[in-house]
Amino acid sequence: MGLIKRETPGTNGSNLSPERSVDEADRILIPTLLDFLFMRAWPDGTARVPGTLLLFADGERLKACLSDRDQGLVLFLTAESTSELFSLAETLLSDPRADWRPARSAQPARPKK
Repeated sequence: MGLIKRETPGTNGSNLSPERSVDEADRILIPTLLDFLFMRAWPDGTARVPGTLLLFADGERLKACLSDRDQGLVLFLTAESTSELFSLAETLLSDPRADWRPARSAQPARPKK
C-alpha cells in the first residue's frame, strides 16, 4: 500500500497545534500566514475560525486562494514558485489594500461554542 494511512480516532489533525505542525524556519519566514491558518482567537480573546490556503497549479504557474472563513472573504494569488507564493501571501495578509473579495458562500463560518 502507498503512503496514505487511515487515521486513528483523535488523530485526524483537528487536535494538532501549530507547535507540532510547523517548523521554526517557517515561523520566522511566514508568521502572519501561520497565524492566519492556525489562530483560533482574536487578540481580544473572541473566537476566530482559522483561514485556509488552497494551492493549485495553472499551467506552469502556481495559484492560491486564501479563504478568511471568519469574515467570509477570499484573496487569490499567483506566483512562479512556492517560496514566492508564500512570501506574497505574507505580504498581502498585512496589506490593508489587498484585494479581498466576498466569498461565494452566503455566510461567514462562525466558531463552535
